Amino acid sequence: MKAHVHITLKKGVLDPQGKAIENALKTLGFDQVTNVRQGKFIEIELDEKDPTKAEKQVAKMSETLLANTVIEDYQIDIQEMEKKNLLALKENLVLQKKITKNPLDLQIIQNIL
Repeated sequence: MKAHVHITLKKGVLDPQGKAIENALKTLGFDQVTNVRQGKFIEIELDEKDPTKAEKQVAKMSETLLANTVIEDYQIDIQEMEKKNLLALKENLVLQKKITKNPLDLQIIQNIL
């Protein structure tokens, strides 16, 4: 399971990097730009099958390390792989002969499903 964490400055917090980007874009001829705010994007892979538990874990990570909650907000998006996609992945690996009868390889696929 993957988690995407978007971290942005809270409204009202000055964003000098965003302002510099805005000015640079205008200098390059993008006159339609009226405001730029920059932030961070973090992708985390989790060994968790329950999306609710995964979101709670990532929220704790965000609160304790990823975001400075005094001046930043964060948004979490949990990405679950559909079983259909996992089956296609398994079939593709088998076709590529990357999976043998090795018990460890079979265990990896079983864990995915």
